[in-house]
Amino acid sequence: MLFVHPEYRGLGVVSLLLDQVEKAARELGLDRIHTEASLPARPFFERRGFRVLKSHQVEKRGETLSNFLMDKSLIGDR
Repeated sequence: MLFVHPEYRGLGVVSLLLDQVEKAARELGLDRIHTEASLPARPFFERRGFRVLKSHQVEKRGETLSNFLMDKSLIGDR
């Protein structure tokens, strides 16, 4: 999970973290990674090559939130 305080959005923090996650996944020989992205995070992950597998709703503390199961192939991205 990647969360960045609103004051630090747009500074490249999440991109740096995701770069490290992808690097570690490749070093482990993984072919695919996935995330459960919130509605605001979906465009970021799509720009980074993730695709939506399905959308669903999750209830947290009595509030219903939409999120998206997304994945990214690491094959050919080495």
